[in-house]
Amino acid sequence: MRQLPKFILLAAALSAGIAHAAELTVVNFGGANSDAQKFAYVEPFEKATGDKLVVVEYNGEMAKVKAMVDAKRVSWDLVEV
Repeated sequence: MRQLPKFILLAAALSAGIAHAAELTVVNFGGANSDAQKFAYVEPFEKATGDKLVVVEYNGEMAKVKAMVDAKRVSWDLVEV
């Protein structure tokens, strides 16, 4: 039996809370990697849940993540590191 990838499990966990978000922001490195994630995870997740995943590219810069956390204004729900 195949295990569900951590990406799907985390996305499902994020969308299962009491304060249900209809849109989640997923941040990745873009390019072919992003295309593969959209095909393998994003489209099936959206179809199964009806929620929207907004895919955003970044270059792996951790300073941006730290700045969001320090400012207590985190806008990313799931980040590929």
